[in-house]
Amino acid sequence: MALNGSKKYRLHVVAPEGKEYATDYLDVMNNPPIDSISFGIKASSLDLYVSTHDPNNRIKYYRWEYEEDWEFHAESFIQFIVDGDTLRKRKPEEEIFYCFAHDRSSHIAIGTTEKLNQAVVLKSLVASIPSTAEKIGTKYSILVKQYALDKGAYDFWDNLRKNTEKIGSIFDAQPSILKGNIKCVSNPDEPVIGYTTISNTQVKRFFIAKVQLPTDWYPDYPYACGISKAFFSAPVTGHNDVLSFLINGNGQYLPIEYTLDGYLYTTPPCGDCSVRGKLKAPSFWQ
Repeated sequence: MALNGSKKYRLHVVAPEGKEYATDYLDVMNNPPIDSISFGIKASSLDLYVSTHDPNNRIKYYRWEYEEDWEFHAESFIQFIVDGDTLRKRKPEEEIFYCFAHDRSSHIAIGTTEKLNQAVVLKSLVASIPSTAEKIGTKYSILVKQYALDKGAYDFWDNLRKNTEKIGSIFDAQPSILKGNIKCVSNPDEPVIGYTTISNTQVKRFFIAKVQLPTDWYPDYPYACGISKAFFSAPVTGHNDVLSFLINGNGQYLPIEYTLDGYLYTTPPCGDCSVRGKLKAPSFWQ
């Protein structure tokens, strides 16, 4: 939406059963731009941080979401493809080694400058990625989305974070009631969970390449992979495994490399990255 800072807005919902829910009219919060995204390397994780500041010293509470995109590759490079009743070398446009994947944040990332002299957020943690994660094994990109909050919204998200992410031991905080700013118009006593703020959204993208990370970080491949051989004439049975397993195998196995007596092969999850990703790079990819 193109928000007009001189106007106030509210959320008004009419539920299917006829009930109405609404907030009071709210001011538009002028969300400052994201200054920078940076990263830090720990023993077993890659931590991503966001920095921002409000030159007017008005915005003191923030929430961040993010989208992740990354390039990854299959365990084995598949050199051959079934073409009718034969095997031939793959063309460059038929390559299935490199792919791209996408995900969204699923945890709550918030920050505040309430106790600081200046409204400056310096390296607030937004994401932490294990050093063995496949998403940072080749090239990784994060798109951070920043929202400005008021004090009530910050408290709401902080309670929600404690209720959902910090419960599990006797030392964690006990669940608390989530007090929002949405009310049932016809029944003000009805509990309603939710909080609405009116703010423009600031976004910033950041890339990290494998060469920027420690050389001893290796991603864990999500499948147990192996390489077998399909013989033109199996040593014991004389059976043509190449014909059975590869040419007529309906893609159950993928030929990696040619040898004098057959082909080396593996399974699709280990040789075809498109099993769990997209071959085409995103439009913003660098």
